[in-house]
Amino acid sequence: MLRVVKFDRIKITGGQADTADPRGIPAVVASIPPELIKETPGTITGTDKAPTTALLALEGTAAQTVTVQAWVLDEPQGKPEQADDPTTGNGARKFYSFGNTVVVTVGAVQSLPICPGKIYYRLTSAPAADAVLKIGFT
Repeated sequence: MLRVVKFDRIKITGGQADTADPRGIPAVVASIPPELIKETPGTITGTDKAPTTALLALEGTAAQTVTVQAWVLDEPQGKPEQADDPTTGNGARKFYSFGNTVVVTVGAVQSLPICPGKIYYRLTSAPAADAVLKIGFT
């Protein structure tokens, strides 16, 4: 039986630029929007099983697409106040790409392997009109 944890949502503004490449300089890494980083749940709702797959769906008008790259986030350990300082907090985060880049089209679901922790869903090609990327876990 397939169970899906609630879908997290990422709003996409039509025609927006690609989101930050996490291999950039610390100031760029620090500017990655937190709404693009989603926590993988520990278990699937109603079970004791850890999720293994992220399901990606796009809400929008027909034929819209978005290209998504997944990156694992490795955050530095330290004091909470450091998280707001790009030189010691967010700028010190490390991201590691994994899985394949996927193209998500309205009306179709794509899947990505996942791992525990926080994942940055980088948008590398956004649709021309507003849309919503939905992420669920199975």
